[in-house]
Amino acid sequence: EDSPLVNAGRGSALTADGTHEMEACIVDGSSRTVGAVLGLRTTRHPVQGARAVMDRSPHVVLYGCDAWLDEQGIEQRETSWFDTPHGRAGSGEAREKETAPREAKKEGKKTKVEVREKETASHDQKAKQGGKKL
Repeated sequence: EDSPLVNAGRGSALTADGTHEMEACIVDGSSRTVGAVLGLRTTRHPVQGARAVMDRSPHVVLYGCDAWLDEQGIEQRETSWFDTPHGRAGSGEAREKETAPREAKKEGKKTKVEVREKETASHDQKAKQGGKKL
């Protein structure tokens, strides 16, 4: 969660709104207990937050509970601490993949997936005509 090179904690990809929202879940199979946190913005180690939910609350999951986690002694950071060039780049790539098909449709172009599906169907048809199985 501290490495800026992974998509968790510091270095998290950004939401569509350009903010960080982190989640974590922890499960203890032997005691059959679970703790999860969603929508964290300032908790340095979200998995510690999930552990706190499991051990210190009657709930299974809490959303946006940074203030409660702070009261529990879980370390908090300014939101800017989570921002890294790697996280921003990952967010941009994801947003581009998400919007590219919509933009292609607007322009009357086929998406990469549609082109690939057509090529696969054509290949399968040729294989059937030739009596071959691929």
